[in-house]
Parts: sequence; C-alpha cells; structure tokens
Amino acid sequence: MHKTESLVPIFLRFLRFGFLAWGGPIAQLALMRKELIVEEKWISQDHFNRLIAIYQAMPGPEAHEIGVYFGTLAGGKWGGLLAGLGFMLPGFLLMLLLSWLYTLFGLTPFFADILFCLKPAVIAWVVKGGQELGQSILKSYSLWFIAILAFIAELYDVHFLIIFSCAGLLYAFLVNQRDERTLSKFFKRTSVKILLVALIILILSMVTSYYLFGKPIAQTTENVPRPSLFNLFLMGLKYGGLSFGSVYTVLSFIKSDAIEAGHWMTQKQLIDGLALSGSLPSPFIIITTFVGYLARGLSGALLVTVGTFLPAFIIPLFGHT
Repeated sequence: MHKTESLVPIFLRFLRFGFLAWGGPIAQLALMRKELIVEEKWISQDHFNRLIAIYQAMPGPEAHEIGVYFGTLAGGKWGGLLAGLGFMLPGFLLMLLLSWLYTLFGLTPFFADILFCLKPAVIAWVVKGGQELGQSILKSYSLWFIAILAFIAELYDVHFLIIFSCAGLLYAFLVNQRDERTLSKFFKRTSVKILLVALIILILSMVTSYYLFGKPIAQTTENVPRPSLFNLFLMGLKYGGLSFGSVYTVLSFIKSDAIEAGHWMTQKQLIDGLALSGSLPSPFIIITTFVGYLARGLSGALLVTVGTFLPAFIIPLFGHT
C-alpha cells in the first residue's frame, strides 16, 4: 500500500509529474501508474482502475484529481493540496507566458510551426500511454466488448456522459450475472461523500451559469467592456464544475460567454488558445487561463484558473476520508 511522505517531497514529485504531463489525461495517468502503481505499489491496480472510473464521471480534469487523491494518501489534505499545485503549476506558468507573448505578437507563423512540430511527439506519448492503460484495464472479453461499443459510439459523436453511463450499467449487468454480490460491493467501496461533493459543485455551477451567463448581453465589438474579476472567477467555477467529458464541453461555454454574449473574444482567439493548451504539459482545460488573460491580464488569468481548478481540488480532498 501507499507510503507516508513529508510535504516537500510530495510537492516535488508531482511538480515533476507536471513537467512530464504532455499528451492529455491518458499519458498523464500512464505516467502516474508506472511510478506509483507498478514501481512503488501505493495502491492495487484494481483500486487505480476504480479511481479512473470515478473521476471520469466527475467534473474537472481526472488526472489532476487523481494526483490530488494520491497526495492526500501520502500527506493528508495538505499533501493533496501541494500535489495538485505541483501538478498544475508547470502548465499554468507556461500558459501565462504564452498568453503574454500572444497578446504581444499573436500566433506568428514561426510559433505555429513550432507547435505543429511538437504534435507528433505528443501523439506518440498518448498512444504509448493508452496502450499501457488498456493492458491494465481491458482484462476480460466483456470489457473489450464494451470498449469496442464505446469506440463506435464516439465515432458517431455520442455524448461522453451517455457513453460512460451506458458502459457502466452494461458492465454492472454483465458482472452481476456472475456474482450478485459484486454490484453491492462496488457501491460499498465507492465513497458516498465524493458523489455528494460533486453534486453540490454541479448545482452551484448550474445556478451560477443561469443567473450570470444565461442571457446574452447586447454589445458591439468595439470598446467592449471586460467582465469583472469576480465574474471571471465565477466563470472559472462554472467551467470547472460543468466540465464533464472533455475540454470541448468547456469550449462551448467559453464560446457562449466570451464570443457570443460578451463579444470580447473572437473565434480565432479561441482556436489559438486551444492550440496553445494542447501543446503544454497540462490538462487541456488550462485554456481557461488563456481566456482569463485576454479578459483582464494576470489578475484575470489567476482568478479564472482558481475557479476552474477549485472543484478538482475540493472533490478528492473532501470526497475521501
């Protein structure tokens, strides 16, 4: 099982993970699995698989949340906080730097070429991480069958939550045919607290979305007022609390708030921000830092980022005993 560590080593370990976290959640989870599960055996592989399943159903970047969970195991809540900060810090600082350069020079052809050259290496990392995770998870014909069905559904653009829910119910049904006690054991192992915390965050995010961003504001593209710092924080909380499935869910909210309703951001800037976030060792949701920087500079970037990642800290810190 996991070992207890002091706070500084926890922070430095996950800071290193943050610098190596290229390629999105698959590569990031494969990196944690190799060191913490395979080499150091903090928890069992089955336990790790259940963590992935739980946090994929939660809002927020699952690799970051699992990092906070591991930090909590090793050093309590302070350990979880430092693990999460260490994991997100490299991507956040790099996105701040790129946002500043973008406001000065834009996405120049030379800079775009550099990002394009990085993509093959990132893709290779993702494929390798996916292969390693697949080997550790797909251990039966029923799981392979469900994975193939989910892949086909993805090709037809079925929403992630529908795929995830149906896959979970199907697996529970198939397993329950072999052992009627398995389903009840699963619910006993799954913390009720984590579901309640996630539900509270979801409700708060939906209320924020409705009252602050539900109605478009008629504005022109010239001399458009920027949102207040408080509203930027609430926007980040909305993005983090409703980010189910993938970054594309968040993009739809950003498009609605900043482009269609606020008119202080363009479609091209959103695409450029997505390109920048995809090139960094960070969850793709770090694009919200870019959005906040375009709105209010450093202060805006900080507040949007805090709001975005707040659910990803709260759920694992207070959802587990």
